[in-house]
Amino acid sequence: MPVKRLKKEQMRLRTLSSLRGKAIEDMRFQMMNYIQCQIHQETRVEQILDHIATIDYSKTDTMCSLFETTIRYLGGMISAYDLLKGPSSHLVSDPAKVDVLLEQSKNLADVLKFAFDTKSGIPANGLNITAQKTDGGTTNGIATIGTLVLEWTRLSDLTNSAEYAKLVQRAESHLLNPKPSSAEPFPGLIGQNLDINTGLFQDDYVSWGGGSDSFYEYLIKMYVYDQKRFGKYKDRWVAAAESTMEHLKSSPSHRPDLTFVATYSRGTYSLQSGHLNCFNGGNFLLGGQVLGRGDFTDFGLKLVDGCQATYSATATKIGPEGFGWDPKKVPENQRDFYKKAGFYITTSYYNLRPEVIESIYHAYRMTKNRKVSEADSCFSNLKSSHVFICSTNNGHGMPS
Repeated sequence: MPVKRLKKEQMRLRTLSSLRGKAIEDMRFQMMNYIQCQIHQETRVEQILDHIATIDYSKTDTMCSLFETTIRYLGGMISAYDLLKGPSSHLVSDPAKVDVLLEQSKNLADVLKFAFDTKSGIPANGLNITAQKTDGGTTNGIATIGTLVLEWTRLSDLTNSAEYAKLVQRAESHLLNPKPSSAEPFPGLIGQNLDINTGLFQDDYVSWGGGSDSFYEYLIKMYVYDQKRFGKYKDRWVAAAESTMEHLKSSPSHRPDLTFVATYSRGTYSLQSGHLNCFNGGNFLLGGQVLGRGDFTDFGLKLVDGCQATYSATATKIGPEGFGWDPKKVPENQRDFYKKAGFYITTSYYNLRPEVIESIYHAYRMTKNRKVSEADSCFSNLKSSHVFICSTNNGHGMPS
């Protein structure tokens, strides 16, 4: 924090400390807490920037995932750069410090880019950064391929170097134009795994869950990022969304009020889903808002309701990692639960997933006053179950 501003905030603290009276006391407490939080935030941001400047991304003792490293490290630094150069610029006293985020993003991408050195341009995911070698895997999935394009394209745009965007967009081209045709059983909905050398799909397994999820998520987000350049991404997302509503929409036979998305492979539907899939409600809401499509918005709200119901029905009021609604596969010890809840639990742990709350937040933003209580409930349940939650704004991640 700049010295002048720090002195000003300290003076405000001293002034507030002298105020008395219950109403004034409440205001004083809130203002002091706010000011102290601002000072704390700015100090921590400076510390983080100083630390990032010291990192050597070319060395590590373990294998790493291109996908995970991109969405967390590269995406985190680029996002922080955009924020600290824009709406959050007040959190740094020296704007030059922010530049290290872009410098280190470029350094990291340069370390990772050998992953794309394949015949098809589809990257390997398991990497030995220090040795600049892959794990020898011959396939990669649509999520781990298709969830690189936003971060690497943004890096190219920020650095005026087309190299990074070309790498990821070449890989993405295999997903936008899937081969063979059997890999696309429904328009826009594609299989999950590709051969790294040939670029050909190895299956027709269709899902909005882990392994496929963020490919669909990023299609519409690329269009939001730049509508002129990524119109085809939008078209493919629309095709996938329409096919999902027509072919994958599913409800428990005795709970038509619940809406889930099934999976498909080789002519067979599987009535199962999970926490990772629950981003889809928010994704449909985003697409509906951007494209002015009320059918997408309505379907998105139904998906949000369905996933929120997986929280409210359990003993802990926290949703399971995996669940199903196939009446032929209900575990004997969950029959009563299934009759009431409309689903049964296939994987019972909670793995710190944000998808349900993220989709509820999208619903809140879309409807202005809808779903706030559900989000409050989800956070409260996590807190009461001793899951650590980092509070922002009014403590629930919602604007006051």
